[in-house]
Amino acid sequence: MKRLNLALLIVLVFILSNWNVISQTTIRGTVYNQVKTNTVPSASVYINGTTAHTVTDATGHFVLENTKPPYLLVVSSLGYKPYSLTIDANSDRTLIVTLQDKDVQLSDAVVESKVKSQRSKYIQEFKSEFLGTDDWGKKAVILNDSDLVLNLHSDTVRVDSNFHYTNTLEKGSFKYQYDLWREERAVEKVYSVLSVSAKAPIIVQVPLLGYTIHVQLDRFELRKRGNLEIQTSYVGSYFFIPYPANKEKDIAYFEKNREKVFFNSSMHFFRSLYADALKQNGFVTGRIDYDVLTGKTVQRFNDLTSFCQKSNSDLLIKGVGNRIFSVYYFKDAYGNPLNLVSIDSLCPSPYTDMNRWFRYIKIASKVSTSSVTFLNDCCITRANGTMPENGNVKTGGEFALKGVGSKLPNDYYPKK
Repeated sequence: MKRLNLALLIVLVFILSNWNVISQTTIRGTVYNQVKTNTVPSASVYINGTTAHTVTDATGHFVLENTKPPYLLVVSSLGYKPYSLTIDANSDRTLIVTLQDKDVQLSDAVVESKVKSQRSKYIQEFKSEFLGTDDWGKKAVILNDSDLVLNLHSDTVRVDSNFHYTNTLEKGSFKYQYDLWREERAVEKVYSVLSVSAKAPIIVQVPLLGYTIHVQLDRFELRKRGNLEIQTSYVGSYFFIPYPANKEKDIAYFEKNREKVFFNSSMHFFRSLYADALKQNGFVTGRIDYDVLTGKTVQRFNDLTSFCQKSNSDLLIKGVGNRIFSVYYFKDAYGNPLNLVSIDSLCPSPYTDMNRWFRYIKIASKVSTSSVTFLNDCCITRANGTMPENGNVKTGGEFALKGVGSKLPNDYYPKK
């Protein structure tokens, strides 16, 4: 019997060691210029949004160890267009990367002709939107804002405000299905657009979180219509370099702040959704519906997990196209999530649906409100709370207030 147990133990160790080899892989490669006559030394090679990064050596070679696919690999160097490639479990582990020369652009003086006299003003506007206006963003610093190139122009957009959707209202044992229409005349909206690019990666110091962030900014736009309508969008890639923390008090300080930023972030929300643990992490989702019987809008509990199904290592969110979900985060006085499942069992209540939670928070909790809009009918989220397709989800409320100054690496996990 002892021999059998020993044999099983050996087999188990073999399986676990091989599983670890499979799940963690090494990527290596060589970076060339577009005509492949020369290699490119000192090019940045990184997994987008993480702390995993390296640079090519004098011969253009690089090695990234202990990577866990799937992820987006990015290679960038001054004078070249950034190169990106999705790496999954079936991808080659040895790569040949060819960087293309950047297109010839107008001189910075020509591009910035409209903003030259007020450059500092527009730089500040950019920083507020890009870094964030919360405590984290206000403390963040861009070290090389002289590399920013600004352009100001106007844009006229024709907006057709007609919409139509079908809704189902339940009353007792009956279901009423109705079509809701709203027709308005199309209008033209004129926006003032501030566009920002960068001649080199933007270096951002985030002293409260203990990170230096390198941002390859492809495009940033700040669209304004008066003071009431402001839209911000940017596309780019980035990686994190943690501050060297040799003292235990520094490590504890950074970890405490990182936990504060993580809780009630979109990363926290989507990781909880992937794990089917929204309520355990303090989240409740709902939707605003129109009640045809009363003629008023009403907030109803709508469990987002009912739209989800696992597929391999991903979570598919299906049937959610153009739907807006409200996200409520219930927390204690220190900002930590409340386990709503435990509260359910400990504090039975006659109230159901959203009323239950809002009556509870009046006496025992604090609540934060965000929103998630799914732009496609089928979206994907991964175990680390990221999505492979850019632009499939828009966030609002507290989720949207967080800028680069409160970003965390995708490979960050809180100790709690």
